[in-house]
Amino acid sequence: MSTGRHRPLLKGFLTLLFLAAIAAAVVRAFVLLPAQAQGNEMAPAVFRGDWVAAAMRAKPIRGDVILYEHPQKKGVLRMGRLIGLPGEAVSFKDQVVSVAGKALARTKIDKFVLEEDGVPGGRPMERYRETGPDGRSWGVLMDLRRRTRDIEIQAKDGFVVLGDNRNHAVDSREHGPVPVANLRGVVTYYLSAKPVKGIETRGTRVQ
Repeated sequence: MSTGRHRPLLKGFLTLLFLAAIAAAVVRAFVLLPAQAQGNEMAPAVFRGDWVAAAMRAKPIRGDVILYEHPQKKGVLRMGRLIGLPGEAVSFKDQVVSVAGKALARTKIDKFVLEEDGVPGGRPMERYRETGPDGRSWGVLMDLRRRTRDIEIQAKDGFVVLGDNRNHAVDSREHGPVPVANLRGVVTYYLSAKPVKGIETRGTRVQ
């Protein structure tokens, strides 16, 4: 008797669940692509464990965080800050980024301790505000105890991307420019996995 009475409720619940699954599939296929940060390479914009939503139809501009497929690893998605546009040369020398030979302005904000697994007490960093040639700015972390090699990258028909956590990121300095065809979306929103000590209240939009 009770089973019969509950069948309509169960059917309704399953219908809603099915419709929700269809809606999620549509969102993923045509509007937003979700992804989760596996590390702190994009800190202080996105931290390990954060979920992000990338607008698949958005046209990226310099300063955007983009979601892209690794140029040498099919199916592997990564995030990076778009620094160099097609046709531009980007250099990383003495820890300073330059676009077309002009160094990006950088202003120190404060010292910051980045909590990392396997690093007792966290990793001492310095937090900066970097400004692109178009006037747009974003936050970066620098580990001045760990210097990375100087390099110049020529983006012929792709994008040059860098991790905001400059000394602890795999980006165009390692895998080269990102082909335009490998772009999967512009990261716009994120869902914070947890509060981050030393970072002001976090919102939902990626800066």
